[in-house]
Amino acid sequence: MDELRLLRKVDFTQLYDLRRECFPVLTKKQEDFAMNHYYDETNWYGIFLKEKLISVIWIKPMKLIFNDITIMAGGIGSVATNPMYRNKGYSKKLINHALSIMTKRGYTLTSLAPFLSSFYEKFGYSNTLSFYEITYQMNQLSCLFKKVLVDEVTPNLAKHLVKARVNFSKRYNLYCQRDEKLMASYIQSFYENGYKINAIRDVGYVIYKEKKNDIFIAEIVYKDSTILGELLAYIYNVYKNKENLIIVTPPDHLIIDHIKSDYESINLIKDKMSKVLDVKRMLIATNFPENIAINVDGISYVKKENQCIITTENTDIQFTIQGFTQYILGVRSPLELQFNKQAIINKVDKLPIMTKTLFENEVY
Repeated sequence: MDELRLLRKVDFTQLYDLRRECFPVLTKKQEDFAMNHYYDETNWYGIFLKEKLISVIWIKPMKLIFNDITIMAGGIGSVATNPMYRNKGYSKKLINHALSIMTKRGYTLTSLAPFLSSFYEKFGYSNTLSFYEITYQMNQLSCLFKKVLVDEVTPNLAKHLVKARVNFSKRYNLYCQRDEKLMASYIQSFYENGYKINAIRDVGYVIYKEKKNDIFIAEIVYKDSTILGELLAYIYNVYKNKENLIIVTPPDHLIIDHIKSDYESINLIKDKMSKVLDVKRMLIATNFPENIAINVDGISYVKKENQCIITTENTDIQFTIQGFTQYILGVRSPLELQFNKQAIINKVDKLPIMTKTLFENEVY
C-alpha cells in the first residue's frame, strides 16, 4: 500500500537519490546547492512504498504582484517518479494533491515549466508564456560598438541587483519577486555553473558564459533601452571575436527592436503553464469590469463595488478554466478564445482586452 505524505528531513537523502536518477543532467554541486537552499519540511510531498520514496513533487511558494496587488501563488517543480514505477498514476496523484494544498493555502495562481504540455492540460493548466533563444552572428553586430563601464558581480553583491530586477519586472503586470536572499542564491547557482555577471549600477545586469565559439546570455535585465544597449555593447566589445551571440530573450521584444541586424535563428526553448486557483481573487486583482457575470467551469461570478461574489444571475460569458486563465493573464483575447471554443461570449464588446506582457522568469 502506498503512502502520500510530507517529506521529513530524514527523507532528503532518498529525495537526493531520486532526483539524481530522474534528472541525470544534475551535477553533484547543483544537488548539494538544492539540499542546502530548497529542501525543507513544508513543501516537498512524496509517495512511499514500504518507506521507499518512489515519486515526489515540490511546491514553491511565490509572492506575485499583479496590477500592484500582491497575491500568493505556487510553482510546481521537480515532479519525478522512479522509472520502475512510472505509468501507474503516481505523478497524477501528487499533482492533484499539490493543487489541493495550494487551494487550502489560499494561493490565487499556480505555474510550472512543463516536461509535456499535454500532460498538464489534463489538470487545467494552459500555456501562458514562452521563452525564446535568439542567435545573432557576432560579425553582424558592429552597430553595438560603444565604450561602456560595468561592474563585476559576485554572490555577496546580490543586493545591488535586487532593485534592477524589481524595476524591470514592474513594467509587467505579473512577476516573481526576488528578495536579497533569493537573489544571492540565484547568483550563486549561476557562478557554480561557470557564468559571469556584470552590472551597470542598480539599473541593469547581464548573466552570460562562453560556450566554445559562442557567447550565451542566460538573463539580461535593464531599466530601459539605453541600459539594454550598454549591456549588449559591453558583451560585443569584449567578445566580438566570437562567432555567435545567443540570447534567452525577455518577452518584451526590445532586443529584437534594438539590434538592427537580422537574427540567424529563433527557437522556442521553454513554455510556462499556469492555472488560476481563485477566480474571485483574480477578478478583484484585475480591471475586469463590474456587473458582467461570468461562469468558469460551472460556477458563476460577478464583480460589484470591487468585490466578487458567486451569483445565480444569468451569465454573459462561459469560460473553461484554461480559457479564463489565458484571458485574465492577457495571453488570448475574448475573440481568440471564442474562435478556439474555449469561451462562449455574448457581451464581447463590453469586455476589456486584457492583453499584456508577462514576466515570470523563474524556473521551478
